[in-house]
Order: sequence, then C-alpha cells, then structure tokens
Amino acid sequence: MTSNEGEPPVQTKVALKRDISWFGSFAMGYADVGADIYVALGLVAAYAAGWAPVAFLIASITYVATGLA
Repeated sequence: MTSNEGEPPVQTKVALKRDISWFGSFAMGYADVGADIYVALGLVAAYAAGWAPVAFLIASITYVATGLA
C-alpha cells in the first residue's frame, strides 16, 4: 500500500460566478432605498429634536402640494 502523507494535496481552482439577474439587481436597489429611509428618519429625529412630528407634517404638506401641482 502506498501512502500520500508526504505529498501536498492537489489544489483545484475554484471561481465564483459573477452573475446578477434583474431580480437580484432589483432586490439590492430596493434594500438600499429601504435602508436610506431609516437613516433619513433618524437624521430628522436628531436634528428636529421634539419637533420631528411638525417637520414630517410640513414635509407631507409640501409633498402633496408638489404632487397636485
């Protein structure tokens, strides 16, 4: 019987496939937008302090007025 203890193991080259489908691209973009919304909420709450509800009310009125224009 022969033993392979003295020989290094045979290495095979493994490569990942770099392929993103349209669904994968959409999912990454959708997740990024979702994360940005939470960051924006935190920034508004930090800068507006106790006036955050008023800031969101003003922003929503501006949004609706712009949409109706």
